[in-house]
Amino acid sequence: MRIVKEASVLDLREPPRIESPFFEESLKWRIEANALLEHFGIELSRPTLQDEPEGQYAKTQHLCDLVRNAGYGGIAYPSALGPGHNAVLFDPTAAEATEIEYFRIVGVQFASEPVSSQKIYFDEDQW
Repeated sequence: MRIVKEASVLDLREPPRIESPFFEESLKWRIEANALLEHFGIELSRPTLQDEPEGQYAKTQHLCDLVRNAGYGGIAYPSALGPGHNAVLFDPTAAEATEIEYFRIVGVQFASEPVSSQKIYFDEDQW
């Protein structure tokens, strides 16, 4: 894709760093805001499942509406499928396709590791 219109993008790939807690007037608010933005990025990254209630998807739609209404032209967030990231532009005319590649999936590989009976594991994600 090639961007053809200027747009400000809310970057959720990595929460903003707090340089020094000694110079932050509202440190607690900044830490909570960073945690909220990080959680928002994780929610956007989460794949939508076919049998999932529509309410699960509606909350990210609502958050995207809030971001758009705040004046942003898009959102960048981490990819759940690899080390890259995804970007959403709210205006479909803000970018144009420059190259399209098609792929055929030829195999899937799973990895596992032994689980210790002494350690408790929590899987918070539904996927």
